[in-house]
Amino acid sequence: MSNILLIDPASDTARRQRETLDPMRRLRYFPHLGLSVLAQNSAGFDVRILDERLERCEPDRLRVDLVGITVRTALAPRAHALARRFHGLGVPVVFGGPYATLTPDLALADPAVSAIVSGVGEAIWPEVLTHFANGRLKQRYCGRLPSSESAPPVGQRSPAGYRPGIRLVQAIKGCNFNCSFCVVPRLYGASVSTPSMERLVESIAAIRDRNLVIVDDNFIADRAFARAFCHRMIGLGKRWTCQATLNLACDASMMALMAKAGCRLVNIGLETLNERTWTLQRKRQNFSCEFGSAIARFHQHGLMVSGGFVFGFDEDDSSVFDRTLEFTERSRLDFAACHVLTPYPGLHLHEELKRDGRIITDDLARYNTHEVVFRPMQMTAEQLQSGFDWVVKEFYSADRILSRLGDSLGTCGTFAAFTNALIGVVVHSNLNRGLPIHA
Repeated sequence: MSNILLIDPASDTARRQRETLDPMRRLRYFPHLGLSVLAQNSAGFDVRILDERLERCEPDRLRVDLVGITVRTALAPRAHALARRFHGLGVPVVFGGPYATLTPDLALADPAVSAIVSGVGEAIWPEVLTHFANGRLKQRYCGRLPSSESAPPVGQRSPAGYRPGIRLVQAIKGCNFNCSFCVVPRLYGASVSTPSMERLVESIAAIRDRNLVIVDDNFIADRAFARAFCHRMIGLGKRWTCQATLNLACDASMMALMAKAGCRLVNIGLETLNERTWTLQRKRQNFSCEFGSAIARFHQHGLMVSGGFVFGFDEDDSSVFDRTLEFTERSRLDFAACHVLTPYPGLHLHEELKRDGRIITDDLARYNTHEVVFRPMQMTAEQLQSGFDWVVKEFYSADRILSRLGDSLGTCGTFAAFTNALIGVVVHSNLNRGLPIHA
């Protein structure tokens, strides 16, 4: 039986942290589902997952016949370094993930990369393995979303020895919106796919952990499916988190049903307080409800809210940081996931900024959503970086964490307060260790 090694590469900072004594290590890093999905679709092969944030990768000591690496753009330099080491041992390497989808030619320019998988990896992975076994691996593969009701649910199993700190599940793949700065439309196209409801519920019921994260890019992309799913979740005793678009706040019955089914936290991509930006970035769903009112509606149903913010749009000036932090306090937002606008190579935004001479570095390791890689329109790159760093540190300062703990206790109860405190402490610790909030 051939041995397959699936690698989740880590940044230099994360690898340095790995060598320190860290009792919070498995809480600190959010696992990625992609490799577990590939492992589920690798029948007939012996599969191991190696997360570099948690363990060292030493190619010379590994007995492996094929390597697959999931590559986010910021980790491309590290992925190429690993590929060259395995290539020197005669082991073929396959790249997948956003980097392989957005910039396949760049990935394949390295002779150490035997093949790339763009799009939906699990849809084409069995074919990749068949070709590998027969000695006729192609350079390029493209996976597409399977039709609804045929896609298997993912996240219920992991290879022996791989025990991420959080259990992840994916049901609905894709998103029915097309925001211009987002990678999701390039990964999944314009379609949305759902699995068999029976198989999905069975797989979740079989998970022993009570707490789950549903990683769908938009949980309500197929609202009828989401409603049916929530009805089936009632009684399973699970507590779960999901991601959804702001227009969920307009559907009181859906929010009530989600809460009854065990949902405790919803991640919402607010992105910016500037309405003009919503129009220019095709973020039309943000017009559905005033942000403060939306957060209050979620709280009324016992649902915590994590708001995603992106800084650096052309409409942003240096006042955006104070205004955003003030809004998070006024609205009693539970969590903030902050990012610097990142024009990934392969997206139209990167082409536009490159054409205008506004890209300031081609170092892919800096395309990580917490470092500035372009010149903003209404402030300097230095102002954008310092303002972003300030907002993050202020929001996750010890005083503000304590204040939000009381807010969460009042709006969503004891479990919410505990969750708020735990996440706040982990993020605060990340920042003190030089890690990003989304480590």
